[in-house]
Amino acid sequence: MHVVWDALTGRQDSLEHNMVWDLRMPRTVIGILAGGALAVAGALLQTITRNPLAASDTLGINAGAYFVVVLGAIAFPSLLSQSPFLFAALGGLLAAFAAYFMGGGRTSSPVRLALSGMIVSMVLGSFTSALHIFSPWRHKGCSFGVQEHLSRMTGVVCFMLCLGWLVLPSSR
Repeated sequence: MHVVWDALTGRQDSLEHNMVWDLRMPRTVIGILAGGALAVAGALLQTITRNPLAASDTLGINAGAYFVVVLGAIAFPSLLSQSPFLFAALGGLLAAFAAYFMGGGRTSSPVRLALSGMIVSMVLGSFTSALHIFSPWRHKGCSFGVQEHLSRMTGVVCFMLCLGWLVLPSSR
């Protein structure tokens, strides 16, 4: 700890000081900036949806991003290797728009929007599982653990679908 404090207060040309400034400091700054960006994104998502429990997974954003990345890995492997974040951002954006318009657009309630987001998430999750099962590269060690995740979510899925059938018709 003394070496780290010395490196932060006065830089010298030694191995320990170079490790702190060249390796640890950039990672620390990037981690702080990424955490702040995630906090701002979460606050914006909760404000826009008028739901304090809104998150990217309840609105289908994660499932959309993952589906498009897996689809890109199958259909466009060379393009995906150059820009995987573009695929993920496009998928997340499309899934968010699908959940928003399925929920009723500007007239949607927070509950209806969350339920439509869960529907988008379930549908895209099942499509992603189908891609994993039927893709030719599944035997090459490319497993992202979707099947295990879905098998653990069976109870939650059933509960959300039942809740959706009860709430959606009555909110019209």
